Amino acid sequence: NGQNIREVVTQLFEASEQDNDLQLPDNALNDNQANAFKNLSEDQKKEQLRKARQSVRLLNTSWLEKMAASPAQLREKLTLFWHGHFACRSNRAPFLQQLNNIHRKHALGDFKTMLLEVSQSPAMLQFLNNQQNRKGKPNENFARELMELFCLGEGNYSEKDVQELFAREREDEVVYALAGVLEHGEVVRLVVDDLLRRRLHEVGARPDERAGDAV
Repeated sequence: NGQNIREVVTQLFEASEQDNDLQLPDNALNDNQANAFKNLSEDQKKEQLRKARQSVRLLNTSWLEKMAASPAQLREKLTLFWHGHFACRSNRAPFLQQLNNIHRKHALGDFKTMLLEVSQSPAMLQFLNNQQNRKGKPNENFARELMELFCLGEGNYSEKDVQELFAREREDEVVYALAGVLEHGEVVRLVVDDLLRRRLHEVGARPDERAGDAV
């Protein structure tokens, strides 16, 4: 149509300025798992799981339709990219919908802000078993995934980094990520601003460049 590359790129960004959530009707999500699963009969458990799978399929097809029809093509493609980057599995459609919308909201924005929201999302907390955290016995899945898959990559962090990140001594009280540190972003700040910045500097990024912006 006679447009040059600069015009096409500008148009892509302008069309993706708006952030429109993926939103299914509440009655389509069929999220009844708040009920004690162990108290259900076997038939009730099977039916609840069937409805959960049905809701996840509906969410997936609705997202595919949104990707195909939305004028915000750049935002949707980056939402798909971040969906792949922040690997997560859940059978609860409301959790997945919320995580998908976090990816979409921050697709063109600040990595550290998105990382914090992803880390606090029910889908990711459940996927990385953070409900298993106990004082004195932290589950280290979150710390490992945060550094290895989400930020630094394999071989770019140490076992000491994992332990120091996830459990820190403060006046003889162990403060775990999910019990205080994470809620105000300190864990994410440590990884992005300290560990990731150090790694970027080692591979040639400008030392005065903020890691969140560089990513």
